[in-house]
Amino acid sequence: MLPCQSFRTDVAWVKWMTKIVSVDPSGRVVIPKAIRELAGFTQKTKLVVIAEEGRVVLQKLDADSLAARIAKELAGKDIDAVIRKVRGETLARVRKAYPDLSS
Repeated sequence: MLPCQSFRTDVAWVKWMTKIVSVDPSGRVVIPKAIRELAGFTQKTKLVVIAEEGRVVLQKLDADSLAARIAKELAGKDIDAVIRKVRGETLARVRKAYPDLSS
């Protein structure tokens, strides 16, 4: 185990911790208790799993902040037009990837 690290920025103290864990035969990884506590993860915490080049990032899913961010990004926009655009783009990608499918 490596120790907990911290440093001061001009804004606040930043803490991080490093632990070495293994992937079990079923693909599960146990997040050590000290890291769960530092990250604020509880039994009911939902996580977004992001695969990046050579690493996996676990990000706490906070529905309230996600809803606020979406509301801010969509403020003043025609939501129906956004939905139509996304559906059209998705349908075009599906048709391109699977040309043998009928609509």
